[in-house]
Amino acid sequence: MHSFLAPTRNLQFFFNTQHLRKFVSSSEARQNDVPGTAYFKKITQFIEEHMEVGELYLEYIKENCLKSKGSMCEFCTKFPPSVEGL
Repeated sequence: MHSFLAPTRNLQFFFNTQHLRKFVSSSEARQNDVPGTAYFKKITQFIEEHMEVGELYLEYIKENCLKSKGSMCEFCTKFPPSVEGL
């Protein structure tokens, strides 16, 4: 298991916390008014399709999009799983 820490605040994955908080707390209809909506929607859709979220964990499941929507997403098509260890 690996963990990562960004060296500075502006290099963090979600460095724009004001807009992210506004996006998350807004209703679906009002989210389009928040700056960065397209970016946040893309990230949340990726999380919904590829992650298993538990109480104390977040697990990435490669090609889980194939199960959830029946076809592979652009990311999984571009970066297929490696066959190392098989």
